[in-house]
Amino acid sequence: MESLGFAIGGLLWGAPVAALVMLVVVAVAVGRWRRKAMAALEGGERAADG
Repeated sequence: MESLGFAIGGLLWGAPVAALVMLVVVAVAVGRWRRKAMAALEGGERAADG
């Protein structure tokens, strides 16, 4: 019975921690993608200007 409480406690603590980790990973991925997209757009604009 004690192990069940430990498992439930682990899930309760693990869920928000996992959510935070996922949030950070997604934020980093989106940041990189946006930077890459912006650089590509700027490069395209420069090519169009020249």
